[in-house]
Amino acid sequence: MSLLQRKIAVLMLVTFVVLSAAAVLTLVLKSGAPPPPVRIHLSYSVTIQNMTNQLLRNASVRVGVPAEETPFQQRAQIRSDHTFQLPANPLDHPPSDTETLLFEWELFPPFATKIVTIRSAIDLWEISRQQGDEDLTPYLVPEPFIESDNPLIMGLAATLKEDDPLRTVGNTFQWVSEKLHYIGYVKRTRGALYALEHLRGDCTEFAFLFVALCRANGIPARAVGGFVCPQSAVLDLGDYHNWAEFHHDGRWHVADPQRNRLMNDQHQYVVFHYLRPSEGLHEIPFVAVSEAGPLVARTKR
Repeated sequence: MSLLQRKIAVLMLVTFVVLSAAAVLTLVLKSGAPPPPVRIHLSYSVTIQNMTNQLLRNASVRVGVPAEETPFQQRAQIRSDHTFQLPANPLDHPPSDTETLLFEWELFPPFATKIVTIRSAIDLWEISRQQGDEDLTPYLVPEPFIESDNPLIMGLAATLKEDDPLRTVGNTFQWVSEKLHYIGYVKRTRGALYALEHLRGDCTEFAFLFVALCRANGIPARAVGGFVCPQSAVLDLGDYHNWAEFHHDGRWHVADPQRNRLMNDQHQYVVFHYLRPSEGLHEIPFVAVSEAGPLVARTKR
């Protein structure tokens, strides 16, 4: 397939998705409620090791879990084969902020290994639920790594803008999907401006550039971290993924430019946290060990 044919195919796909999504949204708005959710069951394991010959006291590990409630999901159940605590979120933070399970051991023997397995049941909606009078201001302003006030980003955003916000989103999605080259997972976050200047990055840069361009055009948007789960599964934590959400007609919608999905299969995206670079929440470790002892946490990544 030639480059011109590929561009035409992508343009037709984006146009079809935008028009289809508009039709679905119209039906949802008329009925007043999204379709019923789909429930999936997820499990994943983390290996915790004491690599020393010393008995460790009061050791602890925090492990990330699916968000309790977002526009697209509701956590119905969470359990583990080890005793854990689920610390409450601060009162000034929404339930969708990063949540972790706290595992503690009064004594952790020398050279010991413990495998912590977490299981959860998640209800997922294809069309997001309305969240009432949500303050969208934080999703319209620039942040570190989401440089929506940068002249280069603002200039590009101006070329993508149309009178219809949904078409602006479609243009933005198409540009990011087509122009950026995916280079695989990179540990260091580089951000939207880097992605625009170098036209390359991992899923985080795809998400950040899409979000920055949307914000530059006055469309609320945010970056998300979690897993894409078509069905119940045992997660490989190395499959952790970043995508974006944008706000239109009173609801949030999924945009995943790295995987070329716009408002499609939205019920497959399981949110673990929202990336908020202004508060340092953009490189959150999935597993964090305590500073009290030299424990090592291993995942497949």
